[in-house]
Amino acid sequence: MPITSLNFTWLDAYEEKRFEQYFLPYHSLGMVQNASRDAVIKLQRSERGIEWGLYAISPLNGYRLAIREIGKCNALLDDAVALMPATAIQGVLHGINPERLTIELSDADGNIVLSYQEHQPQELPLPDVAKAPLAAQDITSTDEAWFIGQHLEQYHHASRSPFDYYLRGVALDPLDYRCNLALAMLEYNRADFPQAVAYATQALKRAHALNKNPQCGQASLIRASAYERQGQYQQAEEDFWRAVWSGNSKAGGYYGLARLAARNGNFDAGLDFCQQVFAPAQPIRKCFACIICCWC
Repeated sequence: MPITSLNFTWLDAYEEKRFEQYFLPYHSLGMVQNASRDAVIKLQRSERGIEWGLYAISPLNGYRLAIREIGKCNALLDDAVALMPATAIQGVLHGINPERLTIELSDADGNIVLSYQEHQPQELPLPDVAKAPLAAQDITSTDEAWFIGQHLEQYHHASRSPFDYYLRGVALDPLDYRCNLALAMLEYNRADFPQAVAYATQALKRAHALNKNPQCGQASLIRASAYERQGQYQQAEEDFWRAVWSGNSKAGGYYGLARLAARNGNFDAGLDFCQQVFAPAQPIRKCFACIICCWC
């Protein structure tokens, strides 16, 4: 059941995306170009020359700060650094040619821990003007109808509805999996659970025609969830079991089974299902070789 976050990134049901932000209370450098949890660096051109600076957030002992032209080994600046937190060093390089520069902060072992490559703006051609998609009735392929509907959903289009394009898709092909699944999700999200079941059933007619365990289990998951909302727990359980056999719906399927087990008072089974939700994904075996390489 994908939804979109505020930055228009797709999120599947039970999926999370993580990122970290840090508030850096630096001072004295003015505008800066890059930062980490340990340091802040500055490198910019002005009428005075090349202004550079380094601000310490953590103790910087045995570090080195280097400035050089990209692609050249000789450094224009290569100084040892010893700074305590909340202290800074800065300076100006004069008579530097217009070649692109880079600034690098290295730790005591010589590892580059923070760097910045000078940005030199260039004239770029103007991007093409965004074009409005064709009206739904003018679409001639289910593929195009689905992609336009996805675009309208993702960017919360103000004047066009994704419903119209998904409906156009099922008008062209009543069993189109993607358009029926998209309609089922939209109906589920606005609590029209019988209609969600109807669209998911149409999607599954195509998905299960040759394979009862298809690659995508989202239609089984959405139908199971809609059945559960209507109190049709036996039908919901059957679809949840189908959902757990597909990678993109496995966690949601086991979570649904856990809810049904808890409702029936079968708490041991519910706990087992929850453990399946939290079970790690199948490891990528080649990744072990990468781990060994990094350790060595």
